[in-house]
Amino acid sequence: VLAVFELDREKPISREKLSSLIGLGGGAIRSLLTRLNLNHLISITYRGIRLRGIGIEASKKLRETISGPFEVSLEYLSVDTYNVAFIIRGIEKEKFKPLGIRDLVVKFGGTGATLCTYREDKIEVPFVIDDLAKQSPHDYYTIKKLGLNEGDLILIVSAPSLVSAKVSGAAAIAITLQKIEQKKT
Repeated sequence: VLAVFELDREKPISREKLSSLIGLGGGAIRSLLTRLNLNHLISITYRGIRLRGIGIEASKKLRETISGPFEVSLEYLSVDTYNVAFIIRGIEKEKFKPLGIRDLVVKFGGTGATLCTYREDKIEVPFVIDDLAKQSPHDYYTIKKLGLNEGDLILIVSAPSLVSAKVSGAAAIAITLQKIEQKKT
């Protein structure tokens, strides 16, 4: 998921730059690119790597649901050096379990995660705070600048490195969305 996001953001991109953005070593990035290429998601040329066909469609579908990761400087919601925010649209908050997604983030290398909801111009941290602006105006306005819509979920991911924050958050969201899709069928 993170590779598709980065490929969508940077067109074309070198293997080395993609590797550094998503935190994979040489062998792992070659394996990933081989799989993406065999599945017709990317094209690889001397100018770099870019999404194509199914990859462009997949990116559009993901972007309808997920925005980010956005690097954010937070105080109250931060539990480590680096923090990123993902905005999740069109998914009912009941489908995302705050502790479950936090556990997935930790499993994939993050330090912690907080799932918030945006309703009626308030950012709520379920079971903790009903209005983030009252607890931390800095965090509220920092997150609000990301362009929230009514009903959005906001996943704040903390980690010791920016790459770890991005990767663990993207992996946790991808697995959660996959589980939601499986329950539909």
